[in-house]
Amino acid sequence: MPRSADADAERGGSASGSVTRMLETKQRSILERLVGKPLPWLGWAWVVLAAIWLVLAFVDPSGFHTTMAITWTILAAVQLGSVHLARRQERRRIQGEDTGKDSAA
Repeated sequence: MPRSADADAERGGSASGSVTRMLETKQRSILERLVGKPLPWLGWAWVVLAAIWLVLAFVDPSGFHTTMAITWTILAAVQLGSVHLARRQERRRIQGEDTGKDSAA
């Protein structure tokens, strides 16, 4: 039996939730849509892998070790940068909502 939007709204149901989800997808960047939300622990894991490759490149210098060290260092920097950017955007969004509520009151 299909439920109406009014019945969902009275119960706090999914009518407003789906609208919120639609708005959230519009606010996400293209990179975030493709890759997903950056996770801090994953960024730090990439830094650890980059550090391991850097150590290998110094201990046993070869073209492969050097290439992997450079590649993983760049990837780790990009990952940590995306985590930082996502946190900064989230902070700005929250501050914008707070100031919007204050000015409306």
